[in-house]
Amino acid sequence: AVCGWRGGRSDTTATEVEEQRAWGGRRRLVRKSGKAGALRRFLLETFGEETLKQGEGVLDIAGGNGELAFQLVNLNRVRTTVIDPRPLRIDRFVRKLSWGVYHDTAPLQHFNSERAPGRNGTARLPGHLRAFLDEALVASLQASASQGAFVEALRSSRERALTVDWTTKGIEDKFDEAEVVLSAAEQSMDLPCSDAAMVENVLRRASCVVGLHPDQATGAALELALTLNVPAAIVPCCVYAVDFPKRRLASGAPVRSHEDLVSWLLERDPRLREATLPFEGRNRVVYFKPG
Repeated sequence: AVCGWRGGRSDTTATEVEEQRAWGGRRRLVRKSGKAGALRRFLLETFGEETLKQGEGVLDIAGGNGELAFQLVNLNRVRTTVIDPRPLRIDRFVRKLSWGVYHDTAPLQHFNSERAPGRNGTARLPGHLRAFLDEALVASLQASASQGAFVEALRSSRERALTVDWTTKGIEDKFDEAEVVLSAAEQSMDLPCSDAAMVENVLRRASCVVGLHPDQATGAALELALTLNVPAAIVPCCVYAVDFPKRRLASGAPVRSHEDLVSWLLERDPRLREATLPFEGRNRVVYFKPG
């Protein structure tokens, strides 16, 4: 159950709201641009706001432009850290918040526990770790990891993050050495990778691990949640079969399609479950509730 939400009924689910908007006998799906909001509402319904606020808050794996993290921080005051090698670009979301866009849909206001800040208000910034969440970084957090393993894994991940670009084909090596200039706000979001102890604390004390189309980090995101034994919600998208040729289903078949990828994730632990989110495109979420 979710406690203490202001601004509307608490007994109508996000899915029910979308069903109430149906026309012509079909449920209307949220456009792809609304997928961050759909996942946020799923997190609140499934895990509860108080759970998300525990410890160091939510880890948003491969969070891209940072909208999911921005919404969690500003609409629910849930501390959230994006782990993604790319700089966050949140200017558009700051404008939407100041214009009241996130607060203008009455049936969904019970998902917002924070009031709109107004035109003169101040937006809160999510944290940002410019690094890859890869198998080595996750393994360094396991009980069997050697002393100093996390420091080395973080250093390697950070170095790689500075030498790649995001393309339509995913993460690729960067050959153009032009430096990306970040705004002061964007710089203030970045966690200092030189302080490995602080970064490790943020990861180990996470309340939840989420991934909205995290691409190559899909498997690592779920493995991190299982390692930490914290809630997770992963919405897989691209398969990247060439990058992960050793992935096999329980049947022994290789993971080649989106259907295969969802099945492969579900086979990682018998406690995992699946749901469908109300937005267009790849909208199947694999989630985990410890206990």
